Amino acid sequence: MLRNQIAERYAQALFDLAMEEKALEETQTQFHGIVGAIDSNDELKQLLSHPKLSNGQKKETLTKVFEKNLSNYLMNFIKILVDKGRVDYLQAIYQQFKKLVDIQEGRLEVQVISPIELSAKYQDKLKLKLEDTTKKEVALKLKVQPELLGGLVLKIGDKIIDGSLLNHLKKLENKLKGLEVSKLGVKIDES
Repeated sequence: MLRNQIAERYAQALFDLAMEEKALEETQTQFHGIVGAIDSNDELKQLLSHPKLSNGQKKETLTKVFEKNLSNYLMNFIKILVDKGRVDYLQAIYQQFKKLVDIQEGRLEVQVISPIELSAKYQDKLKLKLEDTTKKEVALKLKVQPELLGGLVLKIGDKIIDGSLLNHLKKLENKLKGLEVSKLGVKIDES
């Protein structure tokens, strides 16, 4: 819980700054790039979390690697995270920042979990239906989980809409477990 609150606070600060600079999309693109670069580079990750390196050394390395690709205010923001010992929150801060930008831009990310890969035609239909329902631009994030058996699970922000066959079967199982045997019409031979 505390991690999310910290990430939200930093994300809001960066969002406010990017709004002031009129550079939301540019900041999001650059921020996504730096998060991706750090996530994909184990050496850089280890360097940023190394306890014997000073914050100055970490900031110097980040500056050498990213300065040409980042705006001054985003570079300074990353340096503040290093100074405050929050660089390990980078991914969480980015996710919160992205949510703020999506809200500002009227976009909605919907995670769609299905038992099989959805055809492009079905994805388009689902996207149009969700856009019609939410009145927002929808971006689908697809994931396949064969154990669902059928149907879909939609994750929209903090809401989950579970229309999977697996979920229906679990509900049916729970209902059957809750029924008394005598109400099922089954006669028990007590001889």
